[in-house]
Order: sequence, then C-alpha cells, then structure tokens
Amino acid sequence: MSLTNNKSRGDLSPVIKIISSLSIISLALTILFFVTFIAGLMKNGLIETRADALDLVEELDWIFYLTYVNAALLTIIATMLMIELHVYCKLIIPEWITSIGYVFIPIYCAINLFAYLSQISVVPLLVELRNEEANREIAEVFLSVIIQAWPESGVAFFNNLAYAIL
Repeated sequence: MSLTNNKSRGDLSPVIKIISSLSIISLALTILFFVTFIAGLMKNGLIETRADALDLVEELDWIFYLTYVNAALLTIIATMLMIELHVYCKLIIPEWITSIGYVFIPIYCAINLFAYLSQISVVPLLVELRNEEANREIAEVFLSVIIQAWPESGVAFFNNLAYAIL
C-alpha cells in the first residue's frame, strides 16, 4: 500500500511558496526573540525564585513588552506554518495520518497566546494593584502564578505543556 495520493508535484508549488515565506518570517521572529530574551537576561539575570520574579516586573520596560509581543507573533506565524505543513502533508499522504494536527495545533496556539499575551495585559494590571498597599499580598500571589519567566509559575507550566502537546 502506497502512502501517496498520486498528486502531481505541480499541485504543491503554491503551498511550498507559502511554507517558505512563513519559515523565513518565523526565522526572523525567532532571531528577534533570542536577541530580546538575551537582553532581558543580561539586564535581569536568571529568574530562580519568587522574589526574582516579582523584582522582574517591578519596572516593565520595552524589552519585556517587545519580547512578549514578538513571542505572540511568533506563535501565530508558527501556527500558520504548521497549518500549511498540514495542507502539504494532506496532498502527499492520507488525511487520516495528518488529522491529529486538527487537535494539537489549536491547543498549542491557544495556550501559548494566553501565556504570552497575559504578560503584556494582565501582568501590568497586577503590578498596578501591587502598588496599592491594600492589594499588595493578593497581587503578589496572582503575579506568582502568572509571570511566565519564573519556571515555577502556572503560566510557565502551561507554556511548557503547550510545547509538549505540539
């Protein structure tokens, strides 16, 4: 039994062009991510404790925001790339083999978009609440759960889970 659907290679040309373009964009965003991630590490050091995580968000700078906006864009582009790879694979092998992508790709995208976008939307709000004495303790508890850079946070767990699912 052959795995191919006997599609001609000519049918794949537009898909291959899209895959190539998305791969180049993904590479550029990945390089930008590494640059901003390393800049953040040089500025803040490793985030090993809850206190380190809370110190990290004391002053949210442009590197913090650029890192997470870029990570969200990279997640969207990577998801588009995986969808196009799914289309490509559907053209050359039976769909029942590639259909697992229908489950895992959206889950990966949703979890990672939550992880990255929460850093630029929820974290700043919690930092503002932390500055109010009455809300300080509860804000620190929520920050401990949501700061993705701290490996023991809930968001870091789900971020890693999304990559494991993929």
